[in-house]
Amino acid sequence: MEELEYHVIFPTNFSQGKSELSDMSDDVSAVRKRTDMNTVPAIFLLGWYGCQDKHLAKYGSIYQSKGFITIRYILPHDYIFSRKKNAIRNVALKVLEAFFDLGLEENPIFFHAFSNGGGYVYRHLTEIVNGTSPGRNAKLKIVGIICDSMPSYPTATTAYRAMVSAMPPTQHWFIKFIKSLGIWIFFMVLSFISYLRRGVSDRDTYYKAMLADRMRCPQLFLYSKKDQIVPYKDVQGVIAERRRQGFDVLGSEVVWDDTDHVAHLRKHPQEYVSACLKFVNYCLERVNQD
Repeated sequence: MEELEYHVIFPTNFSQGKSELSDMSDDVSAVRKRTDMNTVPAIFLLGWYGCQDKHLAKYGSIYQSKGFITIRYILPHDYIFSRKKNAIRNVALKVLEAFFDLGLEENPIFFHAFSNGGGYVYRHLTEIVNGTSPGRNAKLKIVGIICDSMPSYPTATTAYRAMVSAMPPTQHWFIKFIKSLGIWIFFMVLSFISYLRRGVSDRDTYYKAMLADRMRCPQLFLYSKKDQIVPYKDVQGVIAERRRQGFDVLGSEVVWDDTDHVAHLRKHPQEYVSACLKFVNYCLERVNQD
């Protein structure tokens, strides 16, 4: 399994690792310092298809401004369209292992997943954590999930729109046209091959798996009725199912009428930041009350 390439940022006043604590002569101070470290929230951001790390870093800065730890990861393009069994599940396992590698297994953990690109990874990590054999992952304190412009039922049309939207805006219109035509042909061929092979990929089972998500912590859904890649009714379908099953999503949704796909922060920065931080604080208050 390939190593996971991610970016992690610790707050400047955060001392990672236990080695520094072993040098302290005051045992009480050492215990207090370790306890303080364990209370710092860790936010794992899972990027969307076509996302660049500089884009994801803007979202990370929301949480860094509050002294939180942030980890950023973007699923490579070839994983999204791969039919290789367990490819994305292996990525999800690496994501969970990262918390142990970084010494964050006792910290409050949040996932902020963007679009279906981030959702594909989230789908597997929630199945692992809430499955019959989670192993040491059962010890992780996952306290909140933010679903940003996701989930939806993937189709050739929405995948096509996602790839076209990922093209550089400064690119010449003719080049965009040629690329768009090539993408359209690619998805038509891919759909035909899938029909002949009757193979099952992550994309084929993704939305059904999200409807069956067993994550019990609160979730916040951020989405738009204008979104041309992730239909808002698909998001509302998942919200309705989670409410039916008694999970905590009551009032935990923000829906806009005028924002494009994963463009809520750009269009409504104050409202977006406020919604994210209010949700995080709500989840942390729940943890403190337990």
